Amino acid sequence: DHRDLHSFPTRRSSDLEGEASGLAILCLGDGGLQDIHSNKLVKDVCKLSGICLKNASDFHSVRLEVTRSQVFLDLARVIFEQETSIEFTVFKMLANFISLIECERAQVLLSSKESPGTFQKVYDLEENDFLEKDFESRKQPYENRFPMNSAITGIVARMGETVNIGDASIDWRFDDNLNSDAHLQHRSLLCMPIRDSDNAIIGVVSLINKKSGCFSSNDESFVEAFGVFCGISLANVSNYERAKEAEARSQVALDIMAYHASASQEEAEQLARLQVPSALTLRLQTFSFTDTEMEDIDTLKASLRMFHDLNLVQTFNLETKTLCRWLLTVKKNYRPEVVYHNWRHGFNVAQVMFSSLCSSGWWEGLGPVTCLGLIIACLCHDLDHRGTSNGFQLATNSPLARLYSTSTMERHHLNQTLVILNLEGSRILEHLSPGDYAETLAVVEEAILRSEEHTSELQSP
Repeated sequence: DHRDLHSFPTRRSSDLEGEASGLAILCLGDGGLQDIHSNKLVKDVCKLSGICLKNASDFHSVRLEVTRSQVFLDLARVIFEQETSIEFTVFKMLANFISLIECERAQVLLSSKESPGTFQKVYDLEENDFLEKDFESRKQPYENRFPMNSAITGIVARMGETVNIGDASIDWRFDDNLNSDAHLQHRSLLCMPIRDSDNAIIGVVSLINKKSGCFSSNDESFVEAFGVFCGISLANVSNYERAKEAEARSQVALDIMAYHASASQEEAEQLARLQVPSALTLRLQTFSFTDTEMEDIDTLKASLRMFHDLNLVQTFNLETKTLCRWLLTVKKNYRPEVVYHNWRHGFNVAQVMFSSLCSSGWWEGLGPVTCLGLIIACLCHDLDHRGTSNGFQLATNSPLARLYSTSTMERHHLNQTLVILNLEGSRILEHLSPGDYAETLAVVEEAILRSEEHTSELQSP
């Protein structure tokens, strides 16, 4: 029996000039109204209550911001994990949406910048999935399990507008047939666009059935901020996957080259059985040397003689069959249709280097590592030359020019050299110490890039 009621405003702290934040209603007995006006205790309690309410509100806001920051940091860690993929990133996004927004189901629909209204992938996750015994080990969400509300998601994707439906049963945009198709009663819905760093729409996030009733404006703010970060994350992961695909394609191309562009073991064994003439017989140490009367097999035997006479075979324990296969593979990777920069040109440059080293005595001062690097560089310095200059490659915007913007052909020759040195059966440097190996490659790189840069202006267009 409430004989008398009286209300008192609860006040916030004095820094807000006593602004009312609530209302305290007291049930009083007979004669209580007069006493309550003079009761200082009640007024102090009301004032204290206002301060507590403000502190609680501030604490809630700060905790929300901390939670948001933690979520963003968690997603950032996901991006750089070794197992990162689009599916795994979306899975983390959906799990965080369900936990933090406290909804029953979440859905991410991915599209492209060119056609944001056409969804290429549809992923979903629901609260009950968290109860699965193997949920902790999952790496991807479910795909195409939950039907999309095409009318609403299409509007969001094309217009970039947020749709927040508090009661799906009375909203004309909601398709009633979706409830039976999804085996779920839709009560509320929040649908927002996902944008990348360029503010382009790349998908839509759809949250279904807020557990506490309707999605609030605070939920919208959180999803909007989280959606931007997720968009950037997805763009990064997409770029990473494209890079992995490009790497895989490169490896496939390398495997193809290893099969089609490398000499066979039988060819190497056949060359290793042949008698190698002396340098005197071949006139390798003279500057008047010419290869015009030599067959290709003779140039290969002469190349072997250079390695023997510079004492490189014995010093570095070069296996004869491996050296033969490497020489045959180098020769095979010069294009025979190129008039000048072909195998004979590489062989002639190596002969000039050999005669210079032997006739001058430089080989003793330079040491075996430098001599090894120089002979390799001379034989390989024009590998896979196409008969055109760097200027031509740049002018035509060729694939090589896009790959190497400076010293285009020189860097290609060097790359081909390194590839062949690492092909199975052609690893002539495999017995070198780590120090000698690194120094040899440094000589090869310096010689190929420097010599070609000085002669590139003389190349035919």
